[in-house]
Amino acid sequence: MAEESVNSAPQTPQPPPPRPRSPVIRMDTYGDEGAGRILRRQVPAWVISLGIHFVLLVAVIAVNLIMGDRGLKAAVAQDTTIETKVEEEEKDKNFENPDIGLDPNLPTNYNIDRIEDVSVAGPLKPDEAPGNNGPNDTPMTLPPPPGIGDSSGQGGGVDSALNGVAALGAAGGIGGPPMLPGMGFKGRSGATRQKMLTEGGGNTISEACVTRGLMWLAKMQRANGSWEIDGSHKSTIAGTGIALLPFLAAGQTHKSNNKDIPGGGKYQKNVENGLKYLKSAQKADGSFTNSPTMYDHAIATMALCEAYGMTADPTLKAPAQLAVNYIVKAQHSAGGWRYSPGTPGDLSVTGWQIQALKSAQLASLSVPKEIAAKSTQFLDQVSGGQGTAKGSMYGYVDAGGSPSMTAVGLLCRQYLGWGPKQPKLALGVQELMKIAPRKDMSDTKQLDMYYYYYATQVIHFYGGPEWHEQWNPKMRDWLIQTQVRGNQNEGSWNPDGAHAGAGGRLVMTAMALLTLEVYYRHLPLYKRDAGGMQALENS
Repeated sequence: MAEESVNSAPQTPQPPPPRPRSPVIRMDTYGDEGAGRILRRQVPAWVISLGIHFVLLVAVIAVNLIMGDRGLKAAVAQDTTIETKVEEEEKDKNFENPDIGLDPNLPTNYNIDRIEDVSVAGPLKPDEAPGNNGPNDTPMTLPPPPGIGDSSGQGGGVDSALNGVAALGAAGGIGGPPMLPGMGFKGRSGATRQKMLTEGGGNTISEACVTRGLMWLAKMQRANGSWEIDGSHKSTIAGTGIALLPFLAAGQTHKSNNKDIPGGGKYQKNVENGLKYLKSAQKADGSFTNSPTMYDHAIATMALCEAYGMTADPTLKAPAQLAVNYIVKAQHSAGGWRYSPGTPGDLSVTGWQIQALKSAQLASLSVPKEIAAKSTQFLDQVSGGQGTAKGSMYGYVDAGGSPSMTAVGLLCRQYLGWGPKQPKLALGVQELMKIAPRKDMSDTKQLDMYYYYYATQVIHFYGGPEWHEQWNPKMRDWLIQTQVRGNQNEGSWNPDGAHAGAGGRLVMTAMALLTLEVYYRHLPLYKRDAGGMQALENS
């Protein structure tokens, strides 16, 4: 029992034996930090990656070497095609920026690079090289085309065999075959205008002045489409005509929405409304109401003819031709015109009629041939000068020699057929050069915008150093300097000097603008006769 008691007593549980641990292996770093140890572990991977990329690069180079220059040629061809497209895009010329060239420190282009210094045709002398036609002759750079030129030096003269290339009174002018429609006013827009501007001696500053002047004229237009002269000669017919001419000279027409018509632009409505006013004021016989003199009639006729010539608008043809017919009927038997139709002429009124007839010829309208002969008869009557110089100076109603009438007479002679080699024209130009524009023109009493308007056209057509060196730089810069700035009349010219009282600010501004537009208003008479139009378009 005692033994049973001992064996049955409760026993204390024993804890399980401890689990065996993995051995801890310690590596001796020999002083290395952890970051360095990690870098050393990754170096082999970098070396492998670098090797792979190097192999790929070598493969690409090898492929290009094997392919040769085929890919390069394709790339070059593609680049060339793109360059050609860019070069063929012609940027539109902006002729309506009034701010171009306002920096007074910019130099004006006194010396304009030209294709040739002189490009005037004349009679060919078989035994002499072109350009060596006598010590007293105007230099020439080319002989005339067959059938053009006579012994008097007329380039495109009375024996012209080409339609429309001669001056007024020649076979291709009054009474002869008409000019091709629109060709006479080709220089007023696009690349031809730009070329004529730069060749003739204009610049961005003069064009900015033209734009400001047109802006002022646009503000002065009345609600019925007319302009009225603000001088002592109150006339809406002459005012509207003289205001329209600078717009037309700048390529602005009433047909700007028609892409086939050159010119047009922001002043489309101004031109359209002005022309509507003139048409509404025209009577059945071609004259205009409220038109007291032939001055007024001629200026309005010029506007109608030029607008028709630039656009070929059929609604303008009949009014323009009627106005021309009225001028023809109003000519005096001695060849001139004056204030009233059929009275003995004076050169001032006659000059405006011949300008209007020239515009009609350029517009391919009908002008009777006998008009030229009678006009020449009148010019002979009022020409002055002694001996061989007779005909180089002109008076008002008889032989004389006033500067303004000499300028009018010489322009009429150019339109009626005198070429640059005509000795009397050369002598007349020298007379005009005696009172050329000066650097100091501050004395406004000596100014005569009427004279400068005519003389500038004469010398521009004549060309040579007289135009490029002695006349144009001073005339152009004087007009730029005297244009009004900074008040309500900005863009206009003050009515100062001779003849300003009758025409006022409107006429003064219009004539100044036409003088600044002389570069492209009409194609050069003598360059056109020598094929200059084709040269301009092919350049």
